[in-house]
Amino acid sequence: MFPVETADPPAIEAPAPQPPAVEATPAEAPPPQPPVATKPWRFTGMIGVVSLPRVLSLDVIARYRRKEDPQWDLFAVGLGIDYLPPGIANFDTTKFSWFQAGVDGRFFPWRWLFVGARVGWQFDKADAKKLGSEIVYTTSSLVLAPKVGVVYTLPSGLTLGGELGAGIPIGATTSQDVEDASDSNARAVAKTFGMFVMPFLSARIGYTL
Repeated sequence: MFPVETADPPAIEAPAPQPPAVEATPAEAPPPQPPVATKPWRFTGMIGVVSLPRVLSLDVIARYRRKEDPQWDLFAVGLGIDYLPPGIANFDTTKFSWFQAGVDGRFFPWRWLFVGARVGWQFDKADAKKLGSEIVYTTSSLVLAPKVGVVYTLPSGLTLGGELGAGIPIGATTSQDVEDASDSNARAVAKTFGMFVMPFLSARIGYTL
């Protein structure tokens, strides 16, 4: 009998040691930020830089922001005054002055563009001298003044604005203080500016809180 040679079984290599698994730590979420408080109302004061036909103008308005986009307004309400002092506009020997005050409403259909109106009261005076007498004609009325314009506020609070419209007198009456004298030129001036529709234009600057 011849011995039978048997092959050694193949050596089984042991797996290489693996480094211990490191558990991944989830990234820490940033702490929640408190919501930025936005007041629904903001308040603006504006003065006219250019104001025609009256040269002095002042507006104080409360503006309500849009909920979906607080940068822009939805509507605004306020008070406005316009004044033309005597001596600035003279017609021959007639001195003329003009005052208007009222409540303003504005609706903003798109961002800084508004449509609105003023409802208030106005009067004008035409002052003339004739034969040593001072004759004053006064025309007063309710006034409705539709208008369109812009109000834009910079991040600093500086506010720029402008508007274009027309004043419509309602129920205008003219009176004079001296009954035994008259001046046709002064009377015509008082009636023209107090009884007829007058356009107006202004550019304004102000500040918003």
